[in-house]
Amino acid sequence: LVTANFPSIGQLYIFEWGKGLKKEGIDVTILTENLSPSVFPLAGASYAEWAQHIYLLNQISFPLHSLAVNWRHILKQFTQPYKLFRSCSVLKHSSKIRTLLRKSYEYFPIFDQSFDLIHFNAPQIAVRRFELGRLLSAPTLVSFRGQDFSFDREKYDDLLREADHLHFISNHLVDEAQKRGYAGGKHTLIPPMVDVDFYHPSEAGGKHIEAGQRHFTFFTAARFHWVKGWEFVLQALALLVERGWDVHFDVAGEGEFDGGQEHRDAVFYMIHELGLQERVKLLGWLSPVEVRMRMHQCDLYLLASVSEAFNNSVLQAQSCGLPVVCSDAGGLPENIEDGKTGLLFHRRDAWDMADKIEVLLV
Repeated sequence: LVTANFPSIGQLYIFEWGKGLKKEGIDVTILTENLSPSVFPLAGASYAEWAQHIYLLNQISFPLHSLAVNWRHILKQFTQPYKLFRSCSVLKHSSKIRTLLRKSYEYFPIFDQSFDLIHFNAPQIAVRRFELGRLLSAPTLVSFRGQDFSFDREKYDDLLREADHLHFISNHLVDEAQKRGYAGGKHTLIPPMVDVDFYHPSEAGGKHIEAGQRHFTFFTAARFHWVKGWEFVLQALALLVERGWDVHFDVAGEGEFDGGQEHRDAVFYMIHELGLQERVKLLGWLSPVEVRMRMHQCDLYLLASVSEAFNNSVLQAQSCGLPVVCSDAGGLPENIEDGKTGLLFHRRDAWDMADKIEVLLV
């Protein structure tokens, strides 16, 4: 499995994959550009139990760190000079000498390895590392799971043609790939799943909206990124306050706002401009246990994305028995049963979002 960061807070599901594949007798190796040992405890795992399954690419900017991590693999390469020669022959097709030298250095720890399959966890990493299939003489699988066709769509055209197999998490992404010329016939549609033994309704029976209730708490667990439509959900919240509802919004999200300081400032300005300082709580990143607890305690789950491939948190909320109000962006209409497990609103339409929320409050 080739990934940019391991482990990543947003990709803790990789641990579950690994455990499941091991049970089936399949050995999994992680090839990563960056290693974050501090994240292992968040997944209930330890670096020690995974260390032998991880290869960290040599890093140009941290040569001493790379040597400390990979010295055994590096020494081993010199006992197999024919593999070094073959690897350099594959990489010589790089357009620039500088790129050839850089990638030879980065891939040095894995020149002697052999794998049955190279799985790129996202097209962004596949674009940068696709030569690994030729380098290691293995078929390639590329997973499309996010806003992959929302920006720079032409960037992935070669992957659609050259990858041996493709994995899409929604019909929406399949449709977007076909718009880019993908002819079909070599993909598998596997939507995300959740552990229903973990994400389950509260043992106390869950929280139910009662007739005459006027105080409500909404919840969202999502990246702080403009694509999640934060300005629209805040606007909808202000509209509900104007209509006399006592509503509060708890937000679990990792990191700072992506998209630059200007976007971050705009969101915080909107919270203050709309008078929502006492109603919006930014909780920072929460563990899965804490997210589940919040889902058990709140009244509705909200997601105002302007682009979305599918979304795991919406599935988790439904599994917890929590009604969802989300936009109709991308693959979200495949995610909920509109009118049964939640309601869809038109993306970028805060008034429609407020109306749909109100339907569930009255």
